[in-house]
Amino acid sequence: MIRKLNWELFSQQERTSAIEQLKRSINRCDGNIITCEMFSDISMNLILEIAEKHVSDLHTELQKVVDISDLDKKLISDDTEKEWTILMNINFAKRTAKLKPQRPMLDN
Repeated sequence: MIRKLNWELFSQQERTSAIEQLKRSINRCDGNIITCEMFSDISMNLILEIAEKHVSDLHTELQKVVDISDLDKKLISDDTEKEWTILMNINFAKRTAKLKPQRPMLDN
């Protein structure tokens, strides 16, 4: 059974820089980006899969880059390979809403 988390993220950085840092954090924690949906330069949604033992590490890594909703660490076990799906909504402070929606290159 795949378990799910919903995280809200907020970045003060320029959008492309923030996306690159998010990708690096996800890669360092062995996460896999499944889908990405861009909403102009205002926000984007990511869906990723990650082993349960890496969820806490990913949350800690992301805290270095963006403001992120809390993680209830009681839900997470650091010694299992169970898969988790994490739904992320990322909002960007530096935005104009003038860019057309696009799919950024999120190859892992």
